Amino acid sequence: MEKGIGKTASRQMLIETPQLIIKGNIMSWYDTMIQLSNVSCITAKPLPDTTFPFFSVVLLLLGIISLFLQYNITVSTVLLGSGFVWICIWCYVNEQRSHNTILNIIMNSGIGFIIVFKDKVFLVKVLTVLEQIIINGGVGQQDVFININGCSISGNANVLSDLKLS
Repeated sequence: MEKGIGKTASRQMLIETPQLIIKGNIMSWYDTMIQLSNVSCITAKPLPDTTFPFFSVVLLLLGIISLFLQYNITVSTVLLGSGFVWICIWCYVNEQRSHNTILNIIMNSGIGFIIVFKDKVFLVKVLTVLEQIIINGGVGQQDVFININGCSISGNANVLSDLKLS
């Protein structure tokens, strides 16, 4: 598995990268490049919640049953505590995920790339830039740098001055 890229659902990759670089008609990060003319769909949507840990409910039920049967207070406490902590961790992770938005880039081949953004307002700017680059067929001999961590877009491409982003 490449650094910053992890497999998710069928034919999709989750990308964790601090920046994207667009040169001409190519968007790149780490060792990966995509030709923007091969993009068939770009969407933005909230990062979905993780699935509920149903086994935590089993732990809670086993803990309650062992308490009523007066089996062993230590075992009961460990089971109840484990189930409760697991649910709390699940809630915390989903709370953190609710602040993120994903940019989903689907290629003509059906392969998808998912890029996670922490700032929704910045994602709207990135979508606007990508839209103009695709409409224009690229940025020619110019560059666009999208710093995802720093929420900034820079470069010498005309599209940035046209959109008043540089």
